[in-house]
Amino acid sequence: MDSQNDTEIADIEPTSSSDTRASPTQTLSTPSASTCTGPSAAAIHVSAPARKPAKLAKRKHKHRNLGDSPPSYLDQTPLEILAEILSYCTSPRDILALARCSKLYCSTLVNNPATEFIWRKARARCVPEPIPHPTPNFTEASYAAFLFDKGKCEDLKDWLPRLESTNYAIGVPSLMVSPGKFWARDSDWKRAVDEWNKVQLIPERLDAYKREKAALTNKLPVIQEHCQRLLVWRDNRQARIKDITASNEVRAKTFANREGWRTYDLLSTSYNVLHTSKIHSLEVVTDQDFKLIRDTAEKEIIAIMEQRVRREKEAAYRQRRGDVEAHYNRLKSSEKKQVLPSLQEFRNLSVMKVLVNKSTSGDLGIANELKNSKLVDALLKDNIEKWVDGAKAALAGVLGFPGWKSASKKKLHPVERLTARFRCKKCDKVSKKYSEEGCLDFAGACEHVCPHLSTQQRAKETWSADRFEADVQAISTVEKILALHKIAAESPDSTTALLNSMVTCLACPAPISMNFRTATRHCRRHSEPQWSLEVGCVSNPLEIGVTGRLLKTSDDAVRQRALKIYGCRHCCAVPGAVEGAGGSATDASGSVEKRTARAAQKMVANKTRLYGFDGLKSHVKEKHGIICIGDEDFYQQKDNAAH
Repeated sequence: MDSQNDTEIADIEPTSSSDTRASPTQTLSTPSASTCTGPSAAAIHVSAPARKPAKLAKRKHKHRNLGDSPPSYLDQTPLEILAEILSYCTSPRDILALARCSKLYCSTLVNNPATEFIWRKARARCVPEPIPHPTPNFTEASYAAFLFDKGKCEDLKDWLPRLESTNYAIGVPSLMVSPGKFWARDSDWKRAVDEWNKVQLIPERLDAYKREKAALTNKLPVIQEHCQRLLVWRDNRQARIKDITASNEVRAKTFANREGWRTYDLLSTSYNVLHTSKIHSLEVVTDQDFKLIRDTAEKEIIAIMEQRVRREKEAAYRQRRGDVEAHYNRLKSSEKKQVLPSLQEFRNLSVMKVLVNKSTSGDLGIANELKNSKLVDALLKDNIEKWVDGAKAALAGVLGFPGWKSASKKKLHPVERLTARFRCKKCDKVSKKYSEEGCLDFAGACEHVCPHLSTQQRAKETWSADRFEADVQAISTVEKILALHKIAAESPDSTTALLNSMVTCLACPAPISMNFRTATRHCRRHSEPQWSLEVGCVSNPLEIGVTGRLLKTSDDAVRQRALKIYGCRHCCAVPGAVEGAGGSATDASGSVEKRTARAAQKMVANKTRLYGFDGLKSHVKEKHGIICIGDEDFYQQKDNAAH
């Protein structure tokens, strides 16, 4: 069979039997064929496309070598047997479906007048009542497609009431919605009016036009009567389908209750194929039908029940994991600050493992236990303390204090000091919480997670102190600032003394003032940073957190960035100042106070030199080599915001 025979037939247009094209014929007969006449005869002349044996052999070879599905044996069924089988179909829809399977069946069943008796028998055996005979404008195949194919029904929005005439004088197809009132398609009515106006211009064509339309008018009552019979047949069939559907649903519930199954589960098995096919065939499912499929349905229901149990367990497990994450976030945002491990390490705590992996029926989560259980709270605190103690010992070794111990309560642990500054070896990045500092303290190192890792990689990642190294530049800066305050790093007073401390960078071209946290990030710009406790540029004091707010993606941040109210502090450098990392910290006068005053005057002189924030970023990058702008690099001239 040619490969084109497998092409699916998209649709069958209504055509008359006279349009059937001639094709090579093949005669299939039985010994008694000479005594048979009429469409029920065993001798049938079948119109079939000519086959090419070479291509057929090639296709069989292809199936055998490439492992494709073998050819259908239905193609090899004798036509007499196939015709006998199809003659017992209870609906032409089944024959129509077969005709659309391949070109062979299309030419055999659609384009062959000798097989029309198959369609007629199917119409006669249709349930609940025979289908009315088609009008001459239909073939059997197109009539079946007209009845059973799905399509959008016409909307009365496209129809107009025929106010000009109440008869069929101009032969426009009409719809009678009530006695004496007819509707016509808008397009048909306009076309008919256009034809009538053209005929009026040529009087000699008027008689021929009237005869043509009169013939069409005489056909309309027959068509309308046929449509009325089809409507009655459709209503009866839909009522029958509704009754059969209700009966089969009741039967399904009966079978499920008898076996102790859920009806939904039964209809989710192979039984649903039987259930649906019986409804399409307008037949009721019998006990014998169910008996044949019961064992298969039971196996499938067992698999469905097992799958449901697994899904319930997985949903409960996800709920418990979500409760753990919510409790972790609650601890991080609490007023009582405490050192916590990363979320993945928090999940690996022994008490969290027990709560997450517990299996109980009807589990609604562990949120209440985490919030209200004193036992869980005590065990969790103990687990966290043990984890933190291990992290302290490990990170102390990173700072150069392996095995550090002290009996004095007046000495801070090395990781609790301000000089405890770390960097991640893998990513060398910090979270938004530490973006101002540019490095990690002990709490930040404990909860650090590399941002480049995916969710699956984070789940497999194990926290280790070996991932971190001491941030030498930041530690050196902290030590210098502590020396200016004359406070030892191990003193408990050091954490509060530098909390609100302001320092000035003397290595920048202009005196740049900043707080202690900003200094640990700013020091990376210079190879040998120098600091002073004298605060400069008091006319435009430092505003903390402005950069973070402006870099957001909100609409308000976009509007604020567009305002030209931002000035560059570095452009306030005075002559004689030494630029660069290793230059002198003072100018020719040797006085920081004078540099500060002159810088303030320069800033006032350059008051009109303001930028939008995006322009300012480009400015400091090009002119001063600053890639990542910070709060200390600019000021806001807010009196210019209205302009």
